[in-house]
Amino acid sequence: TIGPLGERRKLSLAHSVRTLTTEELSRFPGIDMGPRQRRRMETIAAEFDSAAEIIRTGEVDLLVLRIEPLDLLTHAFFRDLLTGGQDDGKSPLLAAYRYIDARLAELYRSMDADDILLVMSDHGIRTPMEHETDALFVLAGGGIPVGRAPGRPHLRGVPRVLAGLLGIKTEWPDSGIASWVEVDTPTRAASL
Repeated sequence: TIGPLGERRKLSLAHSVRTLTTEELSRFPGIDMGPRQRRRMETIAAEFDSAAEIIRTGEVDLLVLRIEPLDLLTHAFFRDLLTGGQDDGKSPLLAAYRYIDARLAELYRSMDADDILLVMSDHGIRTPMEHETDALFVLAGGGIPVGRAPGRPHLRGVPRVLAGLLGIKTEWPDSGIASWVEVDTPTRAASL
């Protein structure tokens, strides 16, 4: 962690990989994907465990959680979603998405009133090997207004939004996101 005036310390976290629980396997049956892909789900589970523990401490103002295995799982299983006919919803990829959605909901429920959850991707997916330019960007909690940013804001504005939420003034581009959130820097900084 990096604190005020550059203060640094290490947090003790859970393991980087953990076995999926019987309850998880029962609730999300498609996440048992075979040894190689299952290991990726076990990494995602451990990453969410660590994020949940950090949030429980209430000591951090910004937590960044990168779920790299999701990109690999998406490329591995996206082809299943492109097959013809009616989708039965049992794709391993959809099971992974449901698992991640449930874990995000757990994180959201454990946040303090002034905490903000940012969920984003740097791209979408068009085919198993081709990225889509559209990306996911969701902010929730801490007085963030419900609604959609107008137009198609560019993700290069995300650092300005994060800085503003932390009470740091910058000249970084807002690209349509910061103005929509209307960050109240002095109020937000006082509450962090």
